[in-house]
Amino acid sequence: MTQRDRTAKNCRWIALPLPLLATVFVAGCGAPAAPLPPTLNLPQPVRDLAAKRAGDAVHLTFSVPQKTTDKLPIRGPMTAQLCRSIESGPCQPTGTLTIAAQQNAAAMDDSLPPDLTQGPPHLLTYKVAILNHAAKSYGEAAPAYTAAGAAPPALTGFTATPQRNGIVLSWQANSQPASASGSIRFVRTRTSTPAQPQPGGTSRNLLTGDNTAEEPAEQILRLPEVTAQHQGFAIDTTAHTGNSYRYVAQRSEQVTVAGRSFEIASLPSAPAEAVYRDVFPPPTPTGLVSAADTAAKAIDLDWNANIESGVAGYIVYRRAVGPGAGNAVGSNEQPQRISPAGKPVTTSNWSDTTAVPGQRYAYSVSAIDASGNESPRSAEVEDQWNAPVSQPSSTPTPHP
Repeated sequence: MTQRDRTAKNCRWIALPLPLLATVFVAGCGAPAAPLPPTLNLPQPVRDLAAKRAGDAVHLTFSVPQKTTDKLPIRGPMTAQLCRSIESGPCQPTGTLTIAAQQNAAAMDDSLPPDLTQGPPHLLTYKVAILNHAAKSYGEAAPAYTAAGAAPPALTGFTATPQRNGIVLSWQANSQPASASGSIRFVRTRTSTPAQPQPGGTSRNLLTGDNTAEEPAEQILRLPEVTAQHQGFAIDTTAHTGNSYRYVAQRSEQVTVAGRSFEIASLPSAPAEAVYRDVFPPPTPTGLVSAADTAAKAIDLDWNANIESGVAGYIVYRRAVGPGAGNAVGSNEQPQRISPAGKPVTTSNWSDTTAVPGQRYAYSVSAIDASGNESPRSAEVEDQWNAPVSQPSSTPTPHP
């Protein structure tokens, strides 16, 4: 079959006026379309470049484009070229990064020269261009901004110490004046497996006995620099007992340059580790007093209630002091528990109905929490009850 036959076979003939028919015939029925221009395989520009200042460096992150400007998959490795401009100056190259094929995200660090790490803040602008394997680029990404100038000093001597009411974070005091716009940021990472949640997505706090919401793996806590400057410590009261944590602290300050607000952070502190186990006893009860109740043949005890959450109750102790009831008892006798074993007293009072009349006793009280942690015993109080002395009859006995 000739080319003419093939063209005739693929054509669809329509009855047209003669002038139009000539035009169609000249154009050629079934002629191939004009070829498309070859693709340049240019990566799409980065759209989410972000810059964060920490100490004397700027950390930049961005998503790696996955398609070309022709919306075709990118083939082969790419190169990221970073540039930095100061105020309104030209964008000077500061580094390159090789990006593997199908890599989704990338990060670059720009170490600032000494003249950009001191003095008042001024604007820094960053741009990144993505080059294909032929070193061709569509253009620079949308800019990201941060600020040059002096960064806050890093925290030193940073520690994390578990206590009953939370994990105490402490550091060495800073001699510089506290900034009204500054703060200390604590990044807390849970390093242990979370406690098994209770029904409804909660877990039980062993320290307080309360149900708590499921804890995220990482949290950011902040403390105003003005507050931190004076006390030199903070208490993380949101930590869950039974978990282990890693803390990293940074000073940060909000600055405004050219109408834009930025956060300049110090270098991060050395990490501080803490294991928050429920081994802390509740506070020792206070205000213990006693009163002898001869009618009830008992000694009544009363003390201040412990208002701290997690306290399950109290334990009452007694020891004999001095001679009494015909027994020579020394004052070095050890206190013995007289409240029921295995079941703490849930009120802040107790009556000792087993006291022997005429015997003097020393009483003390301790507090115990739901996990069995017992406080030291309170200061002792001494008391005794005496049986009433029989009185002579008021009726005179007749003489014989």
